[in-house]
Amino acid sequence: MQLFLCFGPPKSGTTYLQRLLNAHPQISCPAEHHLDFLLKGMRRLFSEYNRGVALTDRRTGAQGAFQVNEELFQEFFRDFVFKLAKAPGSDQKQFGLHDNEILKQIGFYRRLFPEARFVVIFRHPI
Repeated sequence: MQLFLCFGPPKSGTTYLQRLLNAHPQISCPAEHHLDFLLKGMRRLFSEYNRGVALTDRRTGAQGAFQVNEELFQEFFRDFVFKLAKAPGSDQKQFGLHDNEILKQIGFYRRLFPEARFVVIFRHPI
């Protein structure tokens, strides 16, 4: 099974590309996601979690509360993106997500998904 991420600048044909990919019987590429919204929200959630357990730890003997670090956060986010991309009950060989916001943080996504394929579309003029 192969993950791919489909994106490009707005009005460059990304929705058409997503629909073409999704029409193939061995490919799953659902409508546009909002990974940036999830990324920011999950960062806030884990930050609040860390603050809460640190406060509880200080109040209960300072035994050293477990904190969600960047590595664990990225693992959670990576797993979540895989679950979003892979349609339940699907046996497609290729599965992906369409989200134009990926373009703004391409380095982050390349590090997070080194084995993924990146399907990018641009139109002329850019």
